[in-house]
Amino acid sequence: GLVVHRDQEIDNFISKPFYEVFVTLQTNQEQQFIAKWKPSAACELYMDEDGRVLVKKLAETVINKVMNQRRLVTSVSKDQKKQYSPLPYSLSSLQIDASKRFNMNAQK
Repeated sequence: GLVVHRDQEIDNFISKPFYEVFVTLQTNQEQQFIAKWKPSAACELYMDEDGRVLVKKLAETVINKVMNQRRLVTSVSKDQKKQYSPLPYSLSSLQIDASKRFNMNAQK
């Protein structure tokens, strides 16, 4: 049922690299802060369903455009987010990780 379906999803998971662009900006008062590039709708062809950029060349193009350039920041938003601790291992996850690390199957 549900557990079998989830185990199959985990077994069939294929990781894919994605790219984010962070820049360190400096104000006229020489204060620094880090900003994250949020791709526009024009970049949707190069993103996955979670909004992550999958094409390295696009991220590199953005970096090259903003390097050593003077820009005006027109708006700033600051969000506070909670990050909950990860859930404990499920038995299947524990068995998979132990199997990978120690080259053992579940019976051993």
